[in-house]
Amino acid sequence: MNTCTTCVKWSPKNAGPMAHHGYGLCATHRPWEYLPPHHTCENHQPAKEDVVQGRIQWLKKLGIGGGK
Repeated sequence: MNTCTTCVKWSPKNAGPMAHHGYGLCATHRPWEYLPPHHTCENHQPAKEDVVQGRIQWLKKLGIGGGK
């Protein structure tokens, strides 16, 4: 499934405190719009598999599904 978790444009590292809730910023959205890992859109571009796996592990530690 094409979700933020698997997209190169999604960045929880740049989301500040919102990352603690599993949210991230997207390069194609407004800079104040935080998106959840399960969000989908037509601008999806696949991230590298190691990045996706890292995100999934991080989300699991937060108690949030991987969104994949």
